[in-house]
Amino acid sequence: MSNKTVKRVIIGSIDGMKRIRGKLDIKFYKSTYFEYWLRVSRPYGIIENGIVVNRFYKPLGIGQGEWVDYEDYSYSILDEGFISDEKYFYNDGTAPYSTSQNFKAYMTKINSFLSEL
Repeated sequence: MSNKTVKRVIIGSIDGMKRIRGKLDIKFYKSTYFEYWLRVSRPYGIIENGIVVNRFYKPLGIGQGEWVDYEDYSYSILDEGFISDEKYFYNDGTAPYSTSQNFKAYMTKINSFLSEL
């Protein structure tokens, strides 16, 4: 696919949320549902071959479960050569579902990443 497709998928993953001044604006909520939603629908990182994955190392929107073939989820693959190394937007110590401060830092990274696409 293309970087534009990946960008649309990431922005689409916040369906129902407001966009303000071209930046994603989501408020932090401490709940199990919010945590799971972030783990499944939001980018955790970019792994080999430019594949954008969620916290379960699955394409965005795919929860825990069976093994997946990334090629079946081309919407989650960046343009070839866009990124050379793996990149992660957070780790267990900076998980966006743990504190409001971590969430804000995560959203800053995501907005920066989206502006590069």
